[in-house]
Amino acid sequence: MTLHDLRTTLGLTQEAMARRIGCSISTYRQWEQGSSTPTAQAYKLRIAQLTKGAQKEANDGKAG
Repeated sequence: MTLHDLRTTLGLTQEAMARRIGCSISTYRQWEQGSSTPTAQAYKLRIAQLTKGAQKEANDGKAG
């Protein structure tokens, strides 16, 4: 699955995805277009942030 696939599956814009994973929109665009790639450490941090956000949304949905 590509970053683009993941983002569209989540229904997010590039800007929203960048905010969710804690990077600038320009950095995210470079990653999605393949003109730049994150370091392994940055990648792990971003995935953790994305997962945390998804878990919070799931929990918020259960509360309602």
